[in-house]
Amino acid sequence: LQSATAASNYQIETFSVTLTNPYIPDHDIPVYVYYPKATNSTDKFATIVFAHGFGCDASYYPWVYQNIVPLGYIVAYIDSFTGSSVNQTLYAIDQRYTLQWLYSAVNTDKSSPLYQRIDTTRALAAGHSEGGGCCIAATGSTYVDALFKHRYKFNSVFALSPCGDPGTATEAANIESNVSVFIFTASKDCICPSPDAHHIYNEIG
Repeated sequence: LQSATAASNYQIETFSVTLTNPYIPDHDIPVYVYYPKATNSTDKFATIVFAHGFGCDASYYPWVYQNIVPLGYIVAYIDSFTGSSVNQTLYAIDQRYTLQWLYSAVNTDKSSPLYQRIDTTRALAAGHSEGGGCCIAATGSTYVDALFKHRYKFNSVFALSPCGDPGTATEAANIESNVSVFIFTASKDCICPSPDAHHIYNEIG
C-alpha cells in the first residue's frame, strides 16, 4: 500500500464519530480518524482501517497512527467490541462499513476535512489479535462481501498475531489473489499461537 505522495512529514489531524450501520441499527461503531494535514489541493491518501485486539481498545495503539499518518496515510480505528465479548463477523462488518463510510460519505462531503482527499483505489485492512482475524474476515468472508454487494473492498491486509473463530482459515482461502497479505506472528505468543497464524497464511490461495 505505497503512499502516492512524496512528502513524509505531514502533520496529524483527527476527528471522531460514532457510526450506525443502518442494517444493524442497535450496534454503534465508534471511529477515530487520523489523517495528514495536506498542504495543497491535489494530494490523495490511501486508507488503513485498524481493528484492535481482544480485551483492548483503540487507545492501546497510538504508535500506529503516530508513525503511519505522517507518511501520507489515513488511519481509522474502529473501537467496537472493547469488552470481553467479540462477534468476529460483526466486527468484520464494522471494518468494511467504516471503509464504505470513508469512501461514500467523508470523501464526498464538501464540509469534510477529507473531501476528495481519499484515494478510493487503495485500502488496507489491519488489525491485531482478534482484530487480525477480523481483517481476514473483512477481506475473505463471502458473507461479508455479499452484504456490501462486492463493493468497498480492501486490496491489502496486515494482520498482527491474528486469531479468531474456527472459520478464519476458511475465510483466508477466499481472499482474492490480487490482494496483498502480510501476517506477523511471534513464536512465543501464548494468546494467538504462531501455528494458528501459519495455518491462516497457508490457506491463502
